[in-house]
Amino acid sequence: GLVRGFSGFGSAMVLSPSLAWLYGPQVGVPLLLLLDLVVALQMMPDALKTGHKKTLRTLCPAALVGLPIGIWALDVMPAEVLQRTIAAVVLLAVVVMAMKPRREMPGTGGALIAGALSGITNGASGMAGPPVILFFLSGGNTPATIRGSLSLFFLFTDLIGCIGLIIVGKLTLQVAALAVLMVIPLAIGTLLGTVLFNRGASPALYKGLALVIVGAVGVMGLIL
Repeated sequence: GLVRGFSGFGSAMVLSPSLAWLYGPQVGVPLLLLLDLVVALQMMPDALKTGHKKTLRTLCPAALVGLPIGIWALDVMPAEVLQRTIAAVVLLAVVVMAMKPRREMPGTGGALIAGALSGITNGASGMAGPPVILFFLSGGNTPATIRGSLSLFFLFTDLIGCIGLIIVGKLTLQVAALAVLMVIPLAIGTLLGTVLFNRGASPALYKGLALVIVGAVGVMGLIL
């Protein structure tokens, strides 16, 4: 919650390994999505004020188009190869951005590509964030705009994911009961992260921390 409240993303990276270890993927993945949806709803009021809604109207439909492609890739490619390929691409993008930052956010074409890639990586690995995070970081957006935009995007993807899990019977009462136990400390952590963001999130600090978090996801994908 602390990581998510500050940056607008990153809670999945912290929660995913521990939830999978504690409960197994059959419970851990639906629990992660449900908790992430709760955090996204908590952050929605501020996100509606600061998010780049025009760009999100392109990103979100593109992510829906990319989702079945990712699911298909998961079905036909070896899981280890797919995971390491995605991780390598994410790391390459982080290095390029760190060396040559853009001054303007990519246009509609860039948003379509980022959204589709996000849908593909979400379907293939459950990791929707990196393409869209890097998309917003690549322009001259303020930390508040990036954070708000990511919060709204994850609200959309989490909601779609939870609906899908309900349809296939994976979002059970057991998952909901576990979420109730965890939601209070998660909400408190998110609130504290928001306070920290409001007190000292300079553009350089925010972008540096964001690239570190996304880079860590890439490294974990390569070595685990």
